[in-house]
Amino acid sequence: RKLLSSSSRFFDVGSGIGTNIVAVNCFSDAHATGIEKHPGIMQISNVMIRRLKRLGLIDSDRLNLVLGDAFDSRVVDLQQYDVLYVYSPLGKWEIDIDQVVDLAKVGAVIVFNRLPVRNREFIEPLEKIAGLFAFRKIADIRR
Repeated sequence: RKLLSSSSRFFDVGSGIGTNIVAVNCFSDAHATGIEKHPGIMQISNVMIRRLKRLGLIDSDRLNLVLGDAFDSRVVDLQQYDVLYVYSPLGKWEIDIDQVVDLAKVGAVIVFNRLPVRNREFIEPLEKIAGLFAFRKIADIRR
């Protein structure tokens, strides 16, 4: 919650059924977006969010779901977001944290289960969040 305000934009890479974006919606005033590339999982997420909206438990004006690849610039621009949550239980081959750092804007906070490898000089470590690494991108990466 310390990282989120009404002007913050939260992005969940690989949002699954939407648990994190719903939590951000319920416990902060930030706008939350999730992206999921598996249509079946996205369908489950949409059903859950419709039910929560019907019950009056979420503000759907501050919640967005996108079907697609988070690394496809035609689908989403990661430069728009202040906090990026990325969890990759399957390892580096599933989500490359260095690619997230490359695409994030300077000042963005990234929460991940590993630290970047080749972009370490472009980040500032922050206090861990729920056992996950948190760091801020402090410089543009020009290669």
